[in-house]
Amino acid sequence: PSQPPSPPAASVGEGNANDTTSSSSPPWQDFEGDVRDLSFTRAIQNASTNPHDVSVGGNARNFVADYCTTFENNPRNPGDNVEVVKRPWRYPANLVCKLFVSFGDESYSCSGSLVGPYHLLTARHCTMNGCLREADAVRVACGYGYDSGSAKEYAHWGTAWFTGKCFRYPSYDDDLGCFDGQESGGPNDVDIQVCELDRAVGDVVGWFGAQSDGSVGSVNVRGYPGNSDLNDYISQATNSMLHRFWPVSRITDRQYFLDDMWAFGGESGCPYYTYDSETEDRYVVAVHRGGPTGCREDGRRVTPDFARAIRAVRGISTRSDIEAWKTPPPHCQVIWYPNDIFNEYDGAVRGLGDGKNFYPNSYTADAFRKVYARVAVRNVGTKATTVRLYIYRSRRSKFNLKTARLIESTSFSLDGLGAAYRFTLGFNAPLGTTYVHARWLTVNKCKNNDGNVALLGKLTGHLSK
Repeated sequence: PSQPPSPPAASVGEGNANDTTSSSSPPWQDFEGDVRDLSFTRAIQNASTNPHDVSVGGNARNFVADYCTTFENNPRNPGDNVEVVKRPWRYPANLVCKLFVSFGDESYSCSGSLVGPYHLLTARHCTMNGCLREADAVRVACGYGYDSGSAKEYAHWGTAWFTGKCFRYPSYDDDLGCFDGQESGGPNDVDIQVCELDRAVGDVVGWFGAQSDGSVGSVNVRGYPGNSDLNDYISQATNSMLHRFWPVSRITDRQYFLDDMWAFGGESGCPYYTYDSETEDRYVVAVHRGGPTGCREDGRRVTPDFARAIRAVRGISTRSDIEAWKTPPPHCQVIWYPNDIFNEYDGAVRGLGDGKNFYPNSYTADAFRKVYARVAVRNVGTKATTVRLYIYRSRRSKFNLKTARLIESTSFSLDGLGAAYRFTLGFNAPLGTTYVHARWLTVNKCKNNDGNVALLGKLTGHLSK
């Protein structure tokens, strides 16, 4: 027999301390490494837990201790067990993505992680349902979350869409069912998929490596909770990303189990990953499936076979049964920065003022005196573009090109990979109340999901005494 592999580097926790570094640029390298099919380890269960079977999500089965009371049955403060990521738009938090999933008139949220330039790893049950079947649309925002300066959720790196192409295990879909409107889920041990995005988000923010590892002691867990009850205990918890560093209780050939772990609805599909502080290598080793919050959660392990599948769709290794996905062409993508994907009239860096101080909602000035408009745009694509920016005033808060009056315009080149431009323009305040809007257009054909009009604020011009 071959010699046993060397032990893996120790995984350490990385929380908000790593999110406050001065540099937000990822190391531009692929931490794939060699797939290590390590011998599986099974932690000895604490005899006091007295595990028994309980139903978790349809026909899924898990072990829960008798003493354990779930968060769902008894909402309470998780204390120091979880922390809100303060700057989700910074590396490495921006490698974790929030999924907005639509099944016809119904919508849900999930989590996922980038494992390639345009490759996203998540749980299969996020986009496939026994009753609703395949999701109609999946919108992805990486590094999405709460900005304390604006009290809003923002897609700091724009958004992308699933193309509909995913590598998965057919047996998961085959075992799905629907009985009296209640879903019967697929097998836990195949609840995993890697899906194609319509643009190369990873080329802008970076990505995780994906690796099979059966001897991990603890893992970092980052995801987007959707349980609104959590906000009663942690401010803005469901408006941003949560982080935990948690000991692994047991590893089988296909699953990771984490005892007493606090994960919440909406975090399905989020990564369990290791982090080596010396090399800064980060590897996803499992994908969160679910479980009763505060008791035992579990994730679908990245097996050696699935790690090879990820490499195959990325085109960096071959498997006879898997073709590499076609690389999407370079793209530009301009957004207001930061960007609120649910309201095209909103943007954090915007406002009216005297040139030193700016106010995002309303501003009062002497009529016919100089006031200033400010707005910021960002190119989160991979190639440069030329942006034409227009400033208008109107009697209506909702922008209408036919009735709005152009104040000023300018053009500028905007590089890709997150380049931003803050535009400040001075003009004379009209008498009365008007609304000031900004509108951008690009010379190149760009991939854009969001509105190109922002309301900068309401301007009231009055005669000075």
